[in-house]
Amino acid sequence: RHGQLGTGVVDADSKANSPVLVGTGFTKVAALSEFSLGIKTDGTLWVWGGVNSTPAFSGDGNLPRSSLPQQIDSDAAQVAGSTRLAMVVKTDGSLWSWDRINFLPVGKPFPVDTGYASVSPGYMYWLGIKTDGSLWAKGANGSSQLGTGNLLEVYSPVQIGTDFAQVAATSFHTVAIKNDGTLLGWGASHEGQLAQAAVTQTSFPTPQQVDLPAANNVVNGAVTVTGPSSSVLLQATLTPNPIHTQGNMFFIAILPDGRVFTNTLNGWMTLDDVKREGYGSGLRDTRVDLLIGVNTADLKGTHIYMGYGLGSNASQSWDEMLASGRFKLGTTLQ
Repeated sequence: RHGQLGTGVVDADSKANSPVLVGTGFTKVAALSEFSLGIKTDGTLWVWGGVNSTPAFSGDGNLPRSSLPQQIDSDAAQVAGSTRLAMVVKTDGSLWSWDRINFLPVGKPFPVDTGYASVSPGYMYWLGIKTDGSLWAKGANGSSQLGTGNLLEVYSPVQIGTDFAQVAATSFHTVAIKNDGTLLGWGASHEGQLAQAAVTQTSFPTPQQVDLPAANNVVNGAVTVTGPSSSVLLQATLTPNPIHTQGNMFFIAILPDGRVFTNTLNGWMTLDDVKREGYGSGLRDTRVDLLIGVNTADLKGTHIYMGYGLGSNASQSWDEMLASGRFKLGTTLQ
């Protein structure tokens, strides 16, 4: 409805259900809520969208409001955007912004600082890495997302640290990677997004090393089988790391015919590809009876897997479990 797809069509119902050609020769793009930007191979900066936007989003009218790409600048090396903030790093290392942090809706980008290699804008704030690896920040700080150690808004860029390789800003938290591969996070953590063991602390005002298992595929747990096949007792123990109020644990049975079941607080259920229900919610020391007095003669060859993931719902936890490798084969029924 704002022309942000760059197709030349603008109306309340306009959308593209499959990829459409917007232009050629682009090497980098950034998508904001109501407009988009791109850099071509020759370093020219292009923008499209914002047709029905208010000045709070698109500036004072100097920014072209078009449903087709329009060139607005040159010598651009990187472009990045968030919901309300667009930023550009030029080939000379200068940092430019359409900046609403100070509530100054300027249509064309204006210079912010110099010496940058990359930038990541969040919601009303940004962090950037200079060519010497130093990390700098500016903007809103209500959740300590700048990493300054307090909640004060910052109106001029301040240095957060050194030896950084990558940074990613979101709405209320930030993560970054140092040159030695160390993963850090700070800001809001009420959903476990910083993977900190201190689950009662909802925000971290300074960079914290993200708590990760010693090895992605290390799962502390076991599945035991006792009794004859005519009356099997199948038990599982699992100790997640970290213990957390968020997340889900999974006990999965894969039958020889390919059917997959998940053990829940209400017993075994067919694994739903959408809901992916786990064993309750939260990550905690757990002991569970998977089968009690069951004849497993027809279940021979069934694989029992166990694992856990950190997410705000079971589907997110499932995806995180697979991505992190925090699962293992517990046993195969004989």
